[in-house]
Parts: sequence; structure tokens; C-alpha cells
Amino acid sequence: MFERMQLAVFDMDGLTLDTERVYYQAQIDACVAHHFQFNKNKLIEAIGSRTFDLSGFYFGNIPEHGEEVLDDAYEACVQGLIHNGVKTKEGILETFSFLQKKKIPICIATSNYRDMAEQLLHSAGVDSYVSDVVTYNDVKHSKPEPDIFLEALRRFAVLPDRAVVFEDSENGAIAANRAKIPYVIVPDLKTPGEECIKKALLEAPSMKIVLEKMKEDLSED
Repeated sequence: MFERMQLAVFDMDGLTLDTERVYYQAQIDACVAHHFQFNKNKLIEAIGSRTFDLSGFYFGNIPEHGEEVLDDAYEACVQGLIHNGVKTKEGILETFSFLQKKKIPICIATSNYRDMAEQLLHSAGVDSYVSDVVTYNDVKHSKPEPDIFLEALRRFAVLPDRAVVFEDSENGAIAANRAKIPYVIVPDLKTPGEECIKKALLEAPSMKIVLEKMKEDLSED
């Protein structure tokens, strides 16, 4: 499964960093505080992408300052995380350490903005493991389009079948599939659909389980 891997490409929010549910709760709380009527499922559908159905979120009736409230809540949440320290997802640090020992480069591929991504990764203490970061600012289209993953392949001069993408979201899984890169699913807020799961190399509840399989395939020294 991992024997041919020459590049490990990790999503950031919800897969590497335990941030996705924090963003989600901050935005939901902000809407509740403003007494907005909203459809929280639309927020979950947008996970992993910068494409967001704002009108659908507000049931077709966007309140005054409705977009601004969401944006402000998200930015305040990010700054709070950066200031207070970001938690990594279970098994990430061990996985990064193992890959580093195996000399397999780690690339973060995220639909987040570059400045925020770099600060979050630094706050979590994982930036020293990461060889490169591809963000929303580096490509024309975010996930579920394949641009971010194709850019990662280009930067490392690696063929699609020699990379593995690690994702939590359906948008990320679709993007990896469109880039023709094998992918692993570790769900966070929402498990991707059955079709995405069927096409995955592996679905696991945490990176600890994925790491066990990596060690079997790559034989830890």
C-alpha cells in the first residue's frame, strides 16, 4: 500500500491539525449570538474547500453582515489558536517523525490561506517536519479541484502513483482522485461518502492506525 510512496501529502485542517471542529463551532456560535437562521450542514459540506454556499447556509435569505459575521468568527478563531497553541490530531507527530526518518518528504496541501497555514503549523510545532506547503494562494482553484495536489506533485517532481494523499474531507478525497493520486481517509467532522471511501487506499479512525500499516509496508528500522 505504501511501498512505492515517495511523497506524503497531508491536508492541514482536520487531518494534521485539530482545527476544523474549532472553526465550525466558532462560526455556529457567532450565528447563534446574532440570532441568524442557518443550515449548519452547508458549513460541513464546505469542509476542505473555499467554495461555500452562503445563500444556502442562510436558507436563501442572507442577513445583513451575514458573511462578515462568519469571516470575523473564523479569523478570530484562527488568531486564538495561533496565540494559545494548536493541537495536532492523534498520531500525526509520530507519523511525521517516522516519515522524516524514512526520508519521505511531507507536503501540506491546504485550502487555507498561506499566512494562516504557516502560523498554525508553527504554533502546532510541526513546521520543522514539513518540506513544503501548498495553499489556496498558490493555485487557481481550491479543492475539490485537483490543482493543489497537482502543484504538490510538480514541486517535488513526483508521479501521481508515487505519492499518497492523507485527507479527512470529501472535497479533499475528490481532489486527490481527480489528480490520480492514491489517498487515505481519516474522517474528522464528517465521513466522506461511500464512493470516496470505496476508492480510498484505506479508511481509518486515526493516523495511529495508518502509521501501523505504514510501518508494516516500509519496515521500521
